[in-house]
Amino acid sequence: MAITAIADAALPVFANHGRWIVQCPECNSAEIADWSQHHFLCTACGNAAHGGHPIPVSWPTDVEHISKLLARRQIPNQNWFPHETIADLQQENLMNGLDI
Repeated sequence: MAITAIADAALPVFANHGRWIVQCPECNSAEIADWSQHHFLCTACGNAAHGGHPIPVSWPTDVEHISKLLARRQIPNQNWFPHETIADLQQENLMNGLDI
């Protein structure tokens, strides 16, 4: 059975405490993102504002590189947001005495 997603803009996937997360645009709940899944369905509100339809998600194209850079950090500091570049992460690692 195919998933019918709504046509809204994709939700960004981001890293939070070493977990890849998608945040609900309606109720601000968040779900763990699974690389094999490219749609979001909020378990808190069920995407009610979108008729219960899944919302597409957008993974960073360089997720593996980002993950490797974050893995050098302790878990509370394994965070990445879509506005950050690889260079930003490398600079943060250097500033914190970590290898890039």
